[in-house]
Amino acid sequence: MSIVKIGNPVLTNPCEKLTEDNYSKHLSKFLMRSIPYRKHGVGLASNQINLPYRICSVKIGEIWKTFINPEIIKYYGESFINNERCLSIPKKDFNVKRYKSVDIVYRDTKYRAQRATYNALTAIVLQHELDHLDGVLISMKNN
Repeated sequence: MSIVKIGNPVLTNPCEKLTEDNYSKHLSKFLMRSIPYRKHGVGLASNQINLPYRICSVKIGEIWKTFINPEIIKYYGESFINNERCLSIPKKDFNVKRYKSVDIVYRDTKYRAQRATYNALTAIVLQHELDHLDGVLISMKNN
């Protein structure tokens, strides 16, 4: 299995929310499939490994944190243009509008409701990965 590349419809369809009844099964698949790709970037959305569910992992410092059903509920600070790459669109750079801070709600790996504010690189990576989960690639953003 490899990273899904641009052109595959799994990348442009919004991902399905997980329920308390099915999150464990899909989380296990995501974690097992995602580990080999963590060395290549700072974030990974489930649809990039052909799992169409609202799960992503983001590297925060040296630790990978997994988010289930994440949603950005507020953007903070001025927007700016950030130069980004994507594992699903190799060897291309894109300028994308991002915000310095975000508030998100999500479920943790035990399916407990969480709310947090993230800043700087973590906020940027979360915006990128949540775009993936919404079926939006950086090549589709007009900034």
